[in-house]
Parts: sequence; C-alpha cells; structure tokens
Amino acid sequence: MPDYRVVPNALNRFNFNNYSPLQKEPDGSLKITLGPTPVAGVPESNWLSTPEGKPFSLTFRTYVPKEIVKTGEWRPAPVVKID
Repeated sequence: MPDYRVVPNALNRFNFNNYSPLQKEPDGSLKITLGPTPVAGVPESNWLSTPEGKPFSLTFRTYVPKEIVKTGEWRPAPVVKID
C-alpha cells in the first residue's frame, strides 16, 4: 500500500505552487524532477523529493480553473522516467 505522507527532505519542500521559485529553461519550458535525489542538469529549485525505492502519488490541483481545464482540453505534460 502506498504511503501518501510528505517526504522529509533537506529543502523542507513538499509541493510546487505559484510561489515556488522555479527556473525556466532558455526556451521558456519548465523541467520539474521528482526523485529521492536531485537530477544533474536540472536546477535544485525544480526538484521535489520522493521516497527512495518506494512508490509515490503525484497530485495536480487547479484552483479556479479556466474553461480549458474544466473541459479536459488541457492536460499536464506526461511524467517521463529518466535513468
């Protein structure tokens, strides 16, 4: 059974939101990494800790969503596993 509690980490970060100091790529895109350790080449500000060797749950929330979200026309980018 997955454990849905937040993962303690040195950055004391447990989510991303519109106040998070995320760094964009030169082309304006955004890379966010999820894992037990930061990923080389992605700013630490864009990393969210997950438990080592355990499954985790990723939840997206939209508050006062625009029509494109309500109708299902917008979807977040896919999560891609990197090795």
